[in-house]
Amino acid sequence: MMGEELITKSSNEHKYTNKIFFHKLFLNRFLDTIFYEINKLSPKTILDFGCGEGFFLKAMKDRGLSEKKILGVDNREDAIERAITLIPEYDFRYLDLFQINPDEFQFDLVMAIEVLEHLYEPENFLKHLTTLSSRYVLFSVPFEPWFRIINLCRGRDILHLGNHPEHINHWSLTSFRKFLAPYVKIKTLYVRFPWIVSVGMPISNFS
Repeated sequence: MMGEELITKSSNEHKYTNKIFFHKLFLNRFLDTIFYEINKLSPKTILDFGCGEGFFLKAMKDRGLSEKKILGVDNREDAIERAITLIPEYDFRYLDLFQINPDEFQFDLVMAIEVLEHLYEPENFLKHLTTLSSRYVLFSVPFEPWFRIINLCRGRDILHLGNHPEHINHWSLTSFRKFLAPYVKIKTLYVRFPWIVSVGMPISNFS
């Protein structure tokens, strides 16, 4: 179950409101990339797992994401309350991912943006996320070890050798491909430094 593994409110908000030039530069390049990938897929329904306070979806909305039916879910009630205030036109719900039954709910696109690295037993979440998608999945995670190296260079998380204390899982491009392979037919997998971006289709759709 989701427990306390997701991004905390303070760290998530800090990421999207940080005014440091290079932080904003890298983050905006990454967000532009994700918007480009979503736009290519043209989904009519989207599930954003681990949506937090809605900052990511707000960034997508600001870039032109519209005319979509969007559901954001998170296990932090305070985060969902803030997301509802931030983007009232989207549907945000405080619930456990595993409460969403794939026999009842299917989405054109299922996303987990900067979430999987926070989860214990991430394979269980990956498997369930793919069962909720009728077409595509889109995932992003930090590109390691470079994400940690950048943190060290910025003087962040020095006592953890650059590792964000909430990051439980760490993937390189090769290891993330291996992680996805049992459940995702990978369409594209690449680095938008310092993150990995993957777009694919659930393998269950081909069985």
